[in-house]
Amino acid sequence: MEQTVNYLIKKGNHDSGFHVHFTMDNQLTADGILTDSCIYDLNDPQLQSDTNKFFGLSDNLYHEWDSARIGWRYYENKLEVMGYSRVDGQHYEQHLAFVEPNVSYRYSVKILDGEYQYWINDQYITHQRTSKYNFVRYWLYPYFGGTSVAPHDMLIKLDYILL
Repeated sequence: MEQTVNYLIKKGNHDSGFHVHFTMDNQLTADGILTDSCIYDLNDPQLQSDTNKFFGLSDNLYHEWDSARIGWRYYENKLEVMGYSRVDGQHYEQHLAFVEPNVSYRYSVKILDGEYQYWINDQYITHQRTSKYNFVRYWLYPYFGGTSVAPHDMLIKLDYILL
């Protein structure tokens, strides 16, 4: 079963609004599209290198402490997706792939014993997982920046694959 959602992050915002979805699953898979509206220039190389968040899962009741997400950024004229983890409150990011705007790719985040896995189509990377949490989780939604806000409206499309 698929659940299609378009997220619009409006200029000057970090997110597309308030969304809540609780789950007992340790995996979240979606066919995702970063549209050409996700190409941006912040006129500051340090801010431009920051990783935005595409989607993912919390790994305890506070996602800023432990979580696994697919991240994205437009950096050095390329749209890049990354594995983005929060482990004991520290964040880690790692290159996963370069993607084309307006093209659908199959993404997946998996929370396993001792590791997080980040998938795009048939390739993946891992990050260490220290959390022993195995209870209700919640979905994490598209988020732009941290310090920066969206410089213009950005449309992100996700077709969640619900097992």
